[in-house]
Amino acid sequence: MELIDSGWRASLTNINDEIERQATAMATAAADLPLLLYRFRTTPTGGMSVGTVLNKLAETAEHVGEFAREFGEQNWVDMDEDETADWRKVLADLEAAAATFRRTVNVIS
Repeated sequence: MELIDSGWRASLTNINDEIERQATAMATAAADLPLLLYRFRTTPTGGMSVGTVLNKLAETAEHVGEFAREFGEQNWVDMDEDETADWRKVLADLEAAAATFRRTVNVIS
């Protein structure tokens, strides 16, 4: 039974690490939005508009947030107080990033 428990815990840790990595990337992109927009202006985009790129970033943040929320709800019982607080921050970061991208699309449209 211990082998199953440790394997399950390792899988949960890997999923958790990937969600946190995605949340950090989205939060960083949202925080560095002026730099992101500047790079978009100065680099070839393959025909994509800045609005399309920002919409894709918002969709990605929303999808990762939905997955993270479902994953967290299924695993709250296994989280201690610190992990729960960290998880809530991850969700808040994803929601804030998506909102930032959406607001920017609305402003530039």
